Amino acid sequence: LEVICVAVFSVEYVMRLITVEKKWKFAKNFMNLIDLMSVLPFYIQLMLTFVTSNSNKNFTVIKLLRVLRLFRVFRIVKLSKYSTSLLIVMTTLKRSVTALLTLLCIAGLSTVLFSAAIYSAEGVGFPEHSFCYVEGTLSLVP
Repeated sequence: LEVICVAVFSVEYVMRLITVEKKWKFAKNFMNLIDLMSVLPFYIQLMLTFVTSNSNKNFTVIKLLRVLRLFRVFRIVKLSKYSTSLLIVMTTLKRSVTALLTLLCIAGLSTVLFSAAIYSAEGVGFPEHSFCYVEGTLSLVP
């Protein structure tokens, strides 16, 4: 599935590159760089698997390339120019980022403090068959 998606995306990118008049301006555009960076790790990993043998250095490079694949997430930013409601949401998130970070810190701190308080109040550890509770809880959640 990934190979098919990368192939279709690569054909689309190459077709856009061929049809544009100013190729250098197209290549320097931020959104087109994101498009290129989202597909390039796949081809680099493909070349590395054919060229080199399995070694620790090769494994480290492949892990780095998997991190670079996160650039695919940034393609969602391209959708904002087509949707005014998405643009409004992005503007709202930009304006309230400090309040959201404060809320996240307070929620994390509260979780740590209250879980430590409950652990101290109960005075007992986990039972030996504690996984049964986890399995039962997870099976009830849809």
